Amino acid sequence: MNAHPLVIAGLLPGAGTLGDRIGHRRIFTTGLAPFGAASLMSAFAPTVTILIVARMALAVGAAMMLPATLALIRVTLTDPQERNTAIGVWNATSALGTVDPLAGGLLLEWFWWSSVFLVNVPVTLVPLALIPFAAPPNRTNPHHRWDAPSSLLALLTLSGLILAIKL
Repeated sequence: MNAHPLVIAGLLPGAGTLGDRIGHRRIFTTGLAPFGAASLMSAFAPTVTILIVARMALAVGAAMMLPATLALIRVTLTDPQERNTAIGVWNATSALGTVDPLAGGLLLEWFWWSSVFLVNVPVTLVPLALIPFAAPPNRTNPHHRWDAPSSLLALLTLSGLILAIKL
């Protein structure tokens, strides 16, 4: 239950910094791949262990995409009013995640349990198809340093904290 948010929280800071270094468009696109593949893997997981691993892979993709979306909004929209509106829409869309349990419950009521993961597949494919036309060119900053040890340390620290709370 905690694997997904834990992995996102631990990888989020490092993913944002990595996006600065290799380009936010590239990291967003790269995050879509594990997100979509892990959604399929979760939907058809034959064991609980594979389901947990797949949920962690979903979190890796989400952690890559989350900071990249905001950075792409910042780069794409130079007018402050448009940028503020887009960030407001982004926040409103993110807030829809609070209805996720309700939507998941409806899917479980009418379909089989794997449907809650299969919903992510079109959510992955549509952006992959639109990125070449809608996203700005990939801009990199090779001088921006990505601190992999700090990213790993954040993940381990959060994991230890959650484990201590759970025990």
